[in-house]
Amino acid sequence: INILGCGFGIPGNIDKKTKMVHNAPNSPSIMGIKLGEILKERLKMPVFIENDANCLVISESMFGSAKGCKSVVGVILGTGVGGGIVIDGKLHQGSTPIAGELGHMTIKFDGRECKCGKLGCLEAYASGTSIEKRYMEETNEIIKVPEILALAKNNKETAKKIIEETYEYIAFGLSNIINIIDPEAIVLGGGVSNIDELY
Repeated sequence: INILGCGFGIPGNIDKKTKMVHNAPNSPSIMGIKLGEILKERLKMPVFIENDANCLVISESMFGSAKGCKSVVGVILGTGVGGGIVIDGKLHQGSTPIAGELGHMTIKFDGRECKCGKLGCLEAYASGTSIEKRYMEETNEIIKVPEILALAKNNKETAKKIIEETYEYIAFGLSNIINIIDPEAIVLGGGVSNIDELY
C-alpha cells in the first residue's frame, strides 16, 4: 500500500506561524508543542493536522448530512465543546485562526470557570465533563454521563435537573449561532450529542 500522508484531528488549533498547538485546554499534553513536526519526523511522511471540530464540519458538508448546504456549523458536544464553520464550501478559520471556538462563547456572565480561563463559557455547562462535575457537586457521586442520563430517565430528581439544564444551555448556544451565522445546517457530534432528547 502506498500511503501518501496522514491526517489528524485534534482538540486544539495549530498556530500557522509557530506550528505549535494552542487552544487545547482539554489536552494539555499537546499544548505548546510542534505536534505536526514531531509526527512528520516519526512517521516519515507528510502530516496534516486540523482542529477536530473543523474536520467534523468539513466532512459533513462534503459527504455527510449537510452535503449541498452552502453554510454549515459543526458543534462537538463531548469532553469539551468545539465548533467549526463552513461557508460556500470553505472552512472559515479567521485571522489567527481560531474562528469556530463555539464552546467558548459566554452564555452566563460571571458564570462557572472554564478550562480556558474565562467565566461562563458554553463548554463549562454543556460538555460531558461539566455534566459530570455539576452532578458531583450536587450529590458527591462521581459517575459518567450515560449513568446520569439513565438516572434522569428514571426520574431521579437531581439527574433530571442536571440534564434538563444542559438542554437549556445547549439551546442557548445554538440560538446564538443561528442569530450570528444563520447557517443552512447545524451538525452535532460528540458523546453528549447522542442524547435522544436533543432531536
